Amino acid sequence: MLLDGIGNQGGLNQTGGQLDIGSGGVALGSFSQTAGSFAAGGNFGTTRAFSQAGNGSLVVNGAANIGATLGEVVLGNLASRGPLVVSSTDGAIRQQAGTATLAQSTTQLTASRQGTPAGITLDGAGNDFVGAVSATGGNVVLVDANALTLGRVLTTGDLTLASQGALNLGQTTVGGKLRANSGGGDITQGGALLIKGNSHFDGGRGRIDLSSPGNVFGGTVNSVGAFIGIANPAEDAAGQADQRLRAAESRSTGLLTATPLANPQAVEAALAADGQGLRLPTASVSAVAATTTGGATTTGSATTTVTQLSDVTPQAPGVIQVHLGEQVLRSGAFEFSLPAQATSTVRSQGDPAVALMPDGQALPAWLLFDAGGLTFSAQAVPAEALPMQLRVRAGAYRMRIKITALK
Repeated sequence: MLLDGIGNQGGLNQTGGQLDIGSGGVALGSFSQTAGSFAAGGNFGTTRAFSQAGNGSLVVNGAANIGATLGEVVLGNLASRGPLVVSSTDGAIRQQAGTATLAQSTTQLTASRQGTPAGITLDGAGNDFVGAVSATGGNVVLVDANALTLGRVLTTGDLTLASQGALNLGQTTVGGKLRANSGGGDITQGGALLIKGNSHFDGGRGRIDLSSPGNVFGGTVNSVGAFIGIANPAEDAAGQADQRLRAAESRSTGLLTATPLANPQAVEAALAADGQGLRLPTASVSAVAATTTGGATTTGSATTTVTQLSDVTPQAPGVIQVHLGEQVLRSGAFEFSLPAQATSTVRSQGDPAVALMPDGQALPAWLLFDAGGLTFSAQAVPAEALPMQLRVRAGAYRMRIKITALK
């Protein structure tokens, strides 16, 4: 059936067939679809109820303004070329299993019941939100088969996000926990993040850059990514300046930066950087187990850097420069591992690595070398021990390590 338009705020129940509406648009009180196809050449809107609890499809060439005051909203196979606005004042917004929502412009989602925020769950694996998605509700779940960009999001409960590309968290306030998985894309933000509960960010091989000075992470921060930067604010909304950045477990294949801007002792973490290093830009860090392989560990003015100046080859020894910072010297203890290229080369030989002094003598008693982990450590560095040089050999390969004090 082909019509120019439908109006008068009536109800439409589609159980099959094909309806094509011209550019005149559709203005309904209620819409229910269990099967069939519906195409609106112009705008589409409802005011009382909306449900696609089936396998039908709705295509809107203009804007889709779906409002409901009677019961929850169920989205199915819905495609909107213009802005998509979905508002429910009597229940949740959810998605029919096995369906996909395509929004080629911006999306606005608002759900409540009797004045209390209600759930929003759009978890279809085939969803594609091309424009920014804004949402206000209780627990919110958003899934996108491609990149996902948030606008303004406010939840009283948990927020769960999953994309298969870049994930921009927009300006987001979460009353519960936040879990974001980009499927290997970069995770960034467009505004401040205010997260009451724990946060988990999984960027896979992507970067995680959440370094806005307006961030507040109330719980622990867990993150996995190639390059990670996370910041906590100078103070929270109540003016409390002791905002701690608690990173229970953050693993980076590149450079990891954790920045508590308020309290110089406000990092509590088990942080690991497997690539270019770990940076904690405060002079005093409490309760931190920080490890880095193939990079630098930096703590404000107290800097321990491990830099590979030249690669290890059969023709020439590699050169590795280690700088021990002021705080390390005061404590008398340090630990560092060989950089990634050197580690890979040593382990490829199959022979255990051996560390010696330049003259071939054994290392001093205060300096320990773990051949399995390719790690040097010391608990008490003698006052006149630095600078010093070491030699490491593994099979046919050699390398020189220079350790100096960086004050």
